[in-house]
Amino acid sequence: MRACTLSSGGSSAGRKLADAVHLGVPLAIRQDGSGRVALGYAASTTEAVGLTLDPVTLDAARAFSEEGSEKVLGVLPLSRADGGSSFATSRAQGKDDNGGLVALSAGIAHLSAGERGFQVRLGENTEFLWQDAAAPQNTSPRAEPLGSSGALATWRRGGLDGDIMVGLLDGRGRARGSVTKIASEAKEFGTPSPSVGEEEVLVTFASRAASDRPWRIELSRAPLGQLPATSRTFVPEGLSESASTLSPAATALPGGGWLLQWTQGEKGKHRIWLQTLDRDLAPVGPPLAAAPADVESGQGAPWAGADRRAAAFYIVRAGQRWELWGTALECPR
Repeated sequence: MRACTLSSGGSSAGRKLADAVHLGVPLAIRQDGSGRVALGYAASTTEAVGLTLDPVTLDAARAFSEEGSEKVLGVLPLSRADGGSSFATSRAQGKDDNGGLVALSAGIAHLSAGERGFQVRLGENTEFLWQDAAAPQNTSPRAEPLGSSGALATWRRGGLDGDIMVGLLDGRGRARGSVTKIASEAKEFGTPSPSVGEEEVLVTFASRAASDRPWRIELSRAPLGQLPATSRTFVPEGLSESASTLSPAATALPGGGWLLQWTQGEKGKHRIWLQTLDRDLAPVGPPLAAAPADVESGQGAPWAGADRRAAAFYIVRAGQRWELWGTALECPR
C-alpha cells in the first residue's frame, strides 16, 4: 500500500471554494455518476448550499442554494437518475433539535438525540429508539449508509464527560439491536465521526485524559454490520506534547485502508493534517499538511474516489468569518 500525496502540481496550501461556511453543520461529500464531487454545507445559520467540483482541479460550481427561516442542520448530496446530484436539507423543528441526515433505502431520515432518546424522522413517521442511550446534552448524531442494510450512527451521550455511542439502523430507520458504548480510558470526548469501508466500519473521535491535557485522536473499528466497542489512540509522527489533535474524520480507500484527516496545533495555530492508514490502522508514510501554513484552519472531512482521486475539505479563518477550502490529493492503490 502506498500513501496518499498531493496531486501532481498541487500545493498543500489548497484553494478557496466558498467565501462563507457555518461551523455548526458538518460537510457531506459524495461522488456522483458523472464523476464530479458533490459537497453539501451551510453558508450561514439558515442558508443551505450544494457545490459540485472537478475532482482533479477542485473547480467548483454552485448547484444548490436554499434560504429558510429555520436553522440548517445538514445538507446531504443525493444521486439523480441522470448521474448528477441533488441536495436534501434538514432544518431544526425546535430550539433543541440537533439532528442530521442519512440516506436509507426507505428514504431520507432525519436523526437527533435528546432526553427522550434517539429520534428518527422518516416522512410522516417519527420513532424514538434506544431511550436509555441519550441524555440532556448530546452531540448531533452522524450516520453513514451501509448500502441496503441501513446505516451506522454515532453520537456523544451527555456533555464533554459523556460517552461515545454507536448503533445500527435498518433500511427503514428502525433499531438493529441495542447500542454500544465505545470503551475508552479518557475522561472527556469530542464529537464522533463514522466511516464505512468495504469490509469494516471506523469511528473516530478526539478525547483527553483531563481538562488540562491536550486532545488526542482515538480510532475504533469493527467488521461491517457490527458495532465498534474498543478504541486505540493515534498519535501522529512528530507531534509535540503540548499540541492537540482535534476533529478527526476518515474516509475509506478503495482496496482497503483509510485516509484520516484532523486539526492539529495549539490555540490560534491550528492546521489540517492527513495520514494514510493501512487495514490494521498503521500509518503508511509520514503525515501530510493540507492547508495554508500561515492562517488558522480546521474541521472538515476527507473524500476518496475509486479512480485514485481524493481531496481534503476544511475551513480557513478569514478575519471574523470562515471560508470553505479544499486540497486535491492522489491515493495510489
